[in-house]
Amino acid sequence: MTVEAKQATKVDLLIVVSGTPIEMNVNVHETLHDLFQPAVKKAGIAGQQSPAEWEFTYNKVVLDQNKPIREFGFPEKAQIFLNKKAGAAG
Repeated sequence: MTVEAKQATKVDLLIVVSGTPIEMNVNVHETLHDLFQPAVKKAGIAGQQSPAEWEFTYNKVVLDQNKPIREFGFPEKAQIFLNKKAGAAG
């Protein structure tokens, strides 16, 4: 695999987990759901967290956690927000 092809499969994102920014270099074939546990762990959020109680947003739009990252077309260093859904127990 060429360096260019390998780079095309990765993107640097800034996941802001409940206000804590986490830099992640992610595979574009993964889903946002795949990023959930690593992101909350890196943010230091304790306890078992259910992805169903959280939502990813980009430009104030709630994202489908089951879509591959490549389908969103995020630019490098895009800020993706991950927060508890309104009304979810915290």
